[in-house]
Amino acid sequence: MSSRCASPGGAAYRHVSSATPRSPSAGRQAFAFVPRPLALAAHVAVAGCLITGAGGLPEARAQERAAQTAVQDKAYDIPAGPLAGALNRFAEEAGVFLTAPGSVTQGKSSPGLKGRHTVAGGFAALLAGTRLEAFRQADGSYGLRPAPAVDKGGEATLAPVKVSAQLDRAGDALTGYTVRRSATGSKTDAELVEIPQAIHVVTRRQMEDQGVQSLDEALRYTPGVVTGVYGGATYSDYVYLRGFSAPQYLDGARMPYGLRGYAQLRIEPYGLERAEILKGPASVLYGQNAPGGMVNSVRKRPTAEPVRELQLQGGSFDRRQAAFDLGDRVAGSENLSYRLTGLWRDAETQVRHTSDDRRFIAPALEWADASTRITLLAQYQEDTAAYTSLPAYGTLLPNRNGKLSTSAFLGYPDFDRYRRRQSALGYDVEHRFDDTWSIRQVAHYSRVDMDFRYAYLSRLQADQRTMSRAIWNSRDEADALTVDTRLQADFSTGALAHVLLLGVDHSRLGYDSWWGGAAAGTVDIFNPSYVRTTPNPTLSPDQSGTQKQLGFYVQDRIKAGRWVFSIGGRHDRARSDHLNSNNGVATRQNDSATTGRAGLVYLFDNGFAPYAGYSTSFEPTAGSDAQGAAFKPTEGKQYEIGLRYQPAADRTLVTLSAFRLTQRNVLTQDPNPPASNPWAQVQTGEMTVRGLELEAKLNLTAGLDLAASYAHTDSEITRSNDAGQLGNEFQRTPKRQAALWANYRFSGGALTGLGLSVGVRYFGAAYGDLANVIELPSYTLTDAALRYDLGHLDPTLRGLSLSLHASNLFDKTYVSSCFSLSNGNCYFGNRRTVNATLQYRW
Repeated sequence: MSSRCASPGGAAYRHVSSATPRSPSAGRQAFAFVPRPLALAAHVAVAGCLITGAGGLPEARAQERAAQTAVQDKAYDIPAGPLAGALNRFAEEAGVFLTAPGSVTQGKSSPGLKGRHTVAGGFAALLAGTRLEAFRQADGSYGLRPAPAVDKGGEATLAPVKVSAQLDRAGDALTGYTVRRSATGSKTDAELVEIPQAIHVVTRRQMEDQGVQSLDEALRYTPGVVTGVYGGATYSDYVYLRGFSAPQYLDGARMPYGLRGYAQLRIEPYGLERAEILKGPASVLYGQNAPGGMVNSVRKRPTAEPVRELQLQGGSFDRRQAAFDLGDRVAGSENLSYRLTGLWRDAETQVRHTSDDRRFIAPALEWADASTRITLLAQYQEDTAAYTSLPAYGTLLPNRNGKLSTSAFLGYPDFDRYRRRQSALGYDVEHRFDDTWSIRQVAHYSRVDMDFRYAYLSRLQADQRTMSRAIWNSRDEADALTVDTRLQADFSTGALAHVLLLGVDHSRLGYDSWWGGAAAGTVDIFNPSYVRTTPNPTLSPDQSGTQKQLGFYVQDRIKAGRWVFSIGGRHDRARSDHLNSNNGVATRQNDSATTGRAGLVYLFDNGFAPYAGYSTSFEPTAGSDAQGAAFKPTEGKQYEIGLRYQPAADRTLVTLSAFRLTQRNVLTQDPNPPASNPWAQVQTGEMTVRGLELEAKLNLTAGLDLAASYAHTDSEITRSNDAGQLGNEFQRTPKRQAALWANYRFSGGALTGLGLSVGVRYFGAAYGDLANVIELPSYTLTDAALRYDLGHLDPTLRGLSLSLHASNLFDKTYVSSCFSLSNGNCYFGNRRTVNATLQYRW
């Protein structure tokens, strides 16, 4: 690697030690490092480094640019408020890098900043009355220290500042698009570049800039992720990673799924701090999982800095929404803080007679001192959502009677509905015994109650307008309990620094289902009648069951110089009990599996970090073969190599990964089934995915952020006894996906306070079924946003902002998925939506 990419001032990190007490989140690693920030450098050098291996600017040029930035004056309008927030905003607008431990700014306020200032003058004004001062370091970045105290002899002395905190902690609130730490990939507070597996993080800031209204929307600019499968249906989020359906987690705990997937939590993005996507097998830490990866939603947590926010929103399809986010220390307490987040929404959707209503509340409380942190988290949510589908002829395929409208509704307005009540309660307790040992226990319980009634479209007749219809009545209850206890040791053995994790977790998922159905005649799909003569089907017990898992895992992350080696193993015992109330048959299945992960990372001075990794997964499979032998769990394995680029002083993160992922023990048709069971299956199937994924999140200037992604995915059914599937591609897995989002904030002149964004998403052609008969055309969508800080119009409006977000700006009509050519199982994608948001922060 060319030394021209080396960071100014030498190594990107330096080792520090401190005798001061450390909190559970600070100084957690025995090889704790404090970033030694780079000077301002040309971000366009990222592309040059990736292509040529050359690096950023030489030290002299970087320091020269930093010096030029320091003496230039710019116009600022930063309101009074918490010191940390004011400093973050100033550093961003000034184009400088600032690093300091969180304890330095804790509990302090800033008088704000208005007018034209140099960097030094701006820091001085913002820090007035705080007994702190900013100082410029040798590499051009800035730090904080106590202001000089004048003694009786008139000499100024500085109290030492012992720094042991990182730039951010896994799960913390962040002001940009990039993160440096993540817990999802290791269950420890780890540097993201040290994990030998692809991880993508969508931050709170990115969600706000893009105006996301669902988890689906939050992930749509991430490479290799397929969302929005059911288009305008608002009842749930279905996510596919690297060709496989992805399980969803909330703060590291698996969420309930129910019998058919209907009874699952739908995450409210306003209550999230970030969404983290771990690609590839994750069983070594989380147990049974699909091989494509997992999605972990990280909720907002109590904060010692005041958070005060109110929102009012209105937009397309009669959308009316109000939200609030409040947090601070509890009055009179240095250790207790709270967070209270809530949302109310009444809205319709692009489909007639359907709604997207929500009531959401999420309280949280945290107590913390130097060695212990106890966090209590809860939430409750009620949804009235929509589900509707259409036939292939008239949507994806031509229909001689015309084309169906994207607003077409073929159910019964007085019958169809989807109502969900969901709740979650949990705690997170962490205690550090000393500089080596700490323990953490996370417990989480969640429950979903679902009432689902809909008209099912069964078959389109020869005239291509008359369709058979039935009505289904379903009620599902599902819950999940997870308790995860882990012991962590940070220690050294000679030249090797270890972060050792020993853990045990237990989970229980339960479900109960009631169902009833009846034929409901036919419907003219181009002129539907909503008069219903069929009575409501009577609900009867359908199926119920539990899935239990007990897992023991160990992981060691070993650092030797610039090498980071990760190795982990896990053994699981799983038991599934199922009762079919229709025939009284009860079944029990016991499974066990051992999974692991190993990987290697090398950390260059200049921010490049190549890695290689191998990981495995398992997932139980219900049922038995023709001879009565229980099916084995499916097995997944992945080989992955990649390269990350994250310089120490930049808000830049580039991730390039190449992988080969295989799932074995897949069910396929028995080639010699007995006459008594012609549909018998065997486990000789295999599915393979090869791919290349690229994600770049760049802060090119003080006001310009970019998020770009590209994925090339080759999927293939490599073994199958069904000749119609062998060699075919996976369903809902396009060969190519690409996305680009650009966000710019004006910080000078008459346009100060204005923000503009534009995004483009390309989704390549894909198949809707495993037989590769149903072809879904590619499509390209455009999003845009406009924001303005009203405080720049009038000082009395400080803290008030107005934003406008448009999704599918040019109102492109497309089919997001289609699973059958005969019945009603096709879905239009979301039409154009425009939402206006008035926000007040104080």
